[in-house]
Amino acid sequence: MSRADTLASNDQKVQDHVLQGEASEAEITAGDTESKHWISVRRFVKALKSMATASVDDRSKSGANTEFVRNQIESPNQSFPTQVFRKNRLINGNFDIWQRGATGTAGNAVGPAQSVYGPDRWIIYMPANANATWERLVFAPGTGVNESRYALRVTRSGTGDGVNISQRIEGAECFAGKKVTLSFYARASINHVCAVICRQNLGAGGSDAGPGVGAEISLTTDYKKYTVTLDVPSIAGKTRGSSGDYLEVVFGSAGKGGYTFDIASVQAEQGAVATEYEIRPVAHELMLCQRYFEKTFPQDVAPSIDSGLSGTLVGLVYQNQAGSASQPVAHWQFKVEKRATPSIRLYRHGGNAGANQWTNSSGESSTVNASASGVCSRSATIGNSDIGVPATTYYIHASADAEL
Repeated sequence: MSRADTLASNDQKVQDHVLQGEASEAEITAGDTESKHWISVRRFVKALKSMATASVDDRSKSGANTEFVRNQIESPNQSFPTQVFRKNRLINGNFDIWQRGATGTAGNAVGPAQSVYGPDRWIIYMPANANATWERLVFAPGTGVNESRYALRVTRSGTGDGVNISQRIEGAECFAGKKVTLSFYARASINHVCAVICRQNLGAGGSDAGPGVGAEISLTTDYKKYTVTLDVPSIAGKTRGSSGDYLEVVFGSAGKGGYTFDIASVQAEQGAVATEYEIRPVAHELMLCQRYFEKTFPQDVAPSIDSGLSGTLVGLVYQNQAGSASQPVAHWQFKVEKRATPSIRLYRHGGNAGANQWTNSSGESSTVNASASGVCSRSATIGNSDIGVPATTYYIHASADAEL
């Protein structure tokens, strides 16, 4: 017999027999093998396998081998949320980012309906013959929920009833054919009904996605948490449009007359259970918002004319430049690539120039044809196209809007 055959034979004997006495099944189960120096490898493997057959609902440490833990995680009885990271599909749900300012107006006391953006990503819609003020409501330290510092407050009036607060989530696939659970904190100065709605839009030229799905809650003057679960329709068989498809989450306050409506800490997640609010770093939340809207102004300054030099784009005109070369120009590289080619709006930093013109540090007007060119999702060039201007430094503010 070769040496290899001898080793194989000996290995089989070690597996089939126990040296210095064999432990019984009862002793292995009870763990009473102190008097035995060895047990067979086959019995040892069998013992490990028996541990892995424990119920997946058993949380005891006695069965926590790798196979058991895997079975526990994969069990349909497990209670972990479907997603524990990046679960909130809404952006700025804690109302941390206010690039357009801390307050504004919407609607017309006498006139047509109007929609405006308030805090980043959030739309305030007022029906005809109604107007409102939206503002940042500041929580006293320690009184906000989910580490929030702010809530959105809308104060409305007029003969047209109600107000809608909504956010459009990019991509009509969002939650399509699945359950979505919306959780949020809200209150109003009068008791009334509020509809919570999810409605799809397949974009320009796309299929009609229907009215959406929704449920009603009863708002009171008490600030409390609400939870709503909805079944979002499938979009199978639909036609997507050329651009701008989304899922819109709407809070349709249906009160009459004058009242306030406060909302905070809003989350939209897949599944039928409202889990703990996902807290993201404010810096990360700002980046998510800037995919849709960005400005040159400091974060605490609303885009407007005569807001000062801080953050302006700078264009230099040198001595001996003439004609078309004697024009201020600046390249604006966006901090975050936009969802689509944005619309650009220009603002003078100060002085008596036109509202959207380059001016020097003294606020003296230099141009009359400031404009954006070469605009794409990554950048824009802000220049000018009139006669040559004196050699000096010129400044201008801008905003880029790529909202849905």
